[in-house]
Amino acid sequence: MPNTTGHCVPLLSYNLLEFIAQYSVL
Repeated sequence: MPNTTGHCVPLLSYNLLEFIAQYSVL
């Protein structure tokens, strides 16, 4: 179970970073 969580954390962070970047461009 911890493996899935650990993999979900970085994925979410990357998604957030991309969202901020898109918002900044807009």
